[in-house]
Amino acid sequence: MSRIIRPFCFAIFCIGLSLPAAAARAADSYAGDDELPASRQSRVQLVAATEYAPPDANGNGAGASQSQRSAQGNSNAGTTKNSATQQTPRKPAKPTDSHPAPGTFVPRQSTANHDDHVQQSAHYTIGVVAPGEAVLKPDGPPAVPSEVGPMESSGDCNSDNCCESGCRDCCHGGWCAGADYLFLRPHFSSDLAFHETTATTVLSTNLATNSVQSTQNVNFPSNYDSDFRVYAAYRTACGDEFRFSYWHIQSDAAASGEASGNFAGGAGVEVQAPGTTALAVAGESLNTETHLLLNMYDLDNVQHLGGINSCNCCPAWDFSWSYGARLIDYHQSLNTQTTLPETLDGDTRFTGAGPRVGFEIRWQIANSRLSAYFSGNAALLMGSVRTNVTDTVPGFLENTINQANSSNFRVIPNFELAGGISWSPSCCTTVTAGWMMETFSDLGGAPSDVACVGCGTFSTSLNSGNITSFEGLFVRMEHCF
Repeated sequence: MSRIIRPFCFAIFCIGLSLPAAAARAADSYAGDDELPASRQSRVQLVAATEYAPPDANGNGAGASQSQRSAQGNSNAGTTKNSATQQTPRKPAKPTDSHPAPGTFVPRQSTANHDDHVQQSAHYTIGVVAPGEAVLKPDGPPAVPSEVGPMESSGDCNSDNCCESGCRDCCHGGWCAGADYLFLRPHFSSDLAFHETTATTVLSTNLATNSVQSTQNVNFPSNYDSDFRVYAAYRTACGDEFRFSYWHIQSDAAASGEASGNFAGGAGVEVQAPGTTALAVAGESLNTETHLLLNMYDLDNVQHLGGINSCNCCPAWDFSWSYGARLIDYHQSLNTQTTLPETLDGDTRFTGAGPRVGFEIRWQIANSRLSAYFSGNAALLMGSVRTNVTDTVPGFLENTINQANSSNFRVIPNFELAGGISWSPSCCTTVTAGWMMETFSDLGGAPSDVACVGCGTFSTSLNSGNITSFEGLFVRMEHCF
């Protein structure tokens, strides 16, 4: 029996000796960065000093100076051999900031400069603080890292801070496209459709009858028509653009008049369209209509100037200006028919180009996605105004055809103003709506300026003071890709 029990007891004894070592190895494997394994505490040495001293001029580590450590070592060497046996155990010092309790892990911090930005980093020395050892402290308080707020720019045009705010156009560069719906009405300083003369008989004081005539001009009733504008642009990261735009504006209008009464007898109405024969017999009438087509091509280089408080991605005011060129093709036609019958066809065309400059201002409303919009442009267009008029009068044996042609060089000032409200539902999409006006000074020479002189003899002296303008609503949508 003893032969069986003795080996069994020896095995239990060996297992008992191995359990503490296994537990220590398990603690080592699960120990974190902030705690030193108990099994390694006896093997880790903390580099410390008995007295604290700041780093020297060469940037060497802090702690007790070499002379202090040497002096301490010499004093220890002079101790008698019996001091080891005669020393009484010291009472452990109370843990403080400079003398923490044994087993405490102390961080050591240092700073480093990177690209003109001070960044704080901490370096930790893992070790055991023995009784009586001092702890090195960092030279000063840790620096607070600087932060860039969500509404402030870091100075890089490619930063996404602005785009994330959603209150201005895309900050990154790329292609943009836009389209305007225009609801415009034309205005002309000379827009004559026909003349209407009224004759009345007045009884004088001597009982004689006198015929009094009064003439008024009947203009074409211009209405609002749907038009459009489209453009494409390449935008840089800082907001500059190279933009091409195309405008299509058209208008149609018609007017009619009829003679009545006994105009020759002093009581009636006579009507006459420019370039045609007067209609004075009751029942005679005329019908005239005009068609206008304007094509414009703009090439602009837009320079973004930033705004007040430009370090903010959504400044209260944002400015830009542009320079480039404009080319226009203006065409107006006229057709008049009377009951004689007589037909008049007229055509006026201006093709010209010139330099163009402009500006654009946006004012953000209450730090929101809404902003007020205002823009202005001016161009100086140089080209030729050509007018052709053909009048056909039926005869008994043959028709009589009268023609008049003219060509004049013109320098035409052009001004454009627009204002409204913009809304940015997303970073790269903007919707703008408002009112606009486009004016062309000295764009005279409409066929209505060609007068009938002696009923069949034409004069092509054009009104050089004619002003053609358009005003109305615009709705614009822009998207950047």
